[in-house]
Amino acid sequence: MPLVPALLVVLALFVYPFIYGLQLSVSPIGALAKGGALANYAAFFGDPRERLSILNTLRLAVPVTLLDLCVALPLAYMFRASVFVNVILGVFNLFPLLPLDGGRVLTGMLPLSAARAYSRLEPYGFLILLVLLYTDSVERVINPIINSIVRVLI
Repeated sequence: MPLVPALLVVLALFVYPFIYGLQLSVSPIGALAKGGALANYAAFFGDPRERLSILNTLRLAVPVTLLDLCVALPLAYMFRASVFVNVILGVFNLFPLLPLDGGRVLTGMLPLSAARAYSRLEPYGFLILLVLLYTDSVERVINPIINSIVRVLI
């Protein structure tokens, strides 16, 4: 149900004006009324000045669109990669080892005596982290989490 207001806005601002304009374009009035539903289009495309206007519009629109694509595609890949890197860093930072934020959270959740004992491991935290990274132990735990979050985001 939260999509209903958004759909109403889209209908009001985009769909209704499009349908209304389309209806007007196939309903010729005045001298064009005898020509049928497509008389407006026949008159428009029959005028050399209007055809030149369309040609000038295309001369401008096609290169700009291609330039937009040339800029947007690399940016899209960079943004996708940055999402992946940020998810990796965020999940890795929550690993429950004391130099990392996850270790601080775990220390705050443990009973006082266990938190004190766990805090004594902090000077060795980076060494433990390096050993875990070298043996791929962290990777086995973190990769499924990272992959599931990235699948949801991308």
